[in-house]
Amino acid sequence: MFYDVYSDLCKKKKMSESKVAEVIGLNRSAVVKWKKGATPGGPTIQKIANYFGVSTDYLLGTVKDKAPTQQDRRLGDEELKAAFFGGYSDELTKDEVDELWDDARDYLRYKIEQKKKRRE
Repeated sequence: MFYDVYSDLCKKKKMSESKVAEVIGLNRSAVVKWKKGATPGGPTIQKIANYFGVSTDYLLGTVKDKAPTQQDRRLGDEELKAAFFGGYSDELTKDEVDELWDDARDYLRYKIEQKKKRRE
């Protein structure tokens, strides 16, 4: 039941099940387990629900109501970092992504200060 809902949400987002798992910081192999009938644990199900902007009950199939829209949902820091850098991979570890994120944030602050000074 969970996998069907997850798969449908991925299709609506026009992303593969594996790519969504990777973007939110999960191992792609988890999708294989879900496809075979496993259900993710509490923290993982919450991550997935947050990513799609739906309730955990909706993901687990205990409610059939239409899922809430993405409008009112903000990405968490980890989701945002993973999405910005194309997910965690063999090329970038989580620590390297965190370091790059800090560099990008510092650069953005620098550019904002430059613009403020130009306006003065």
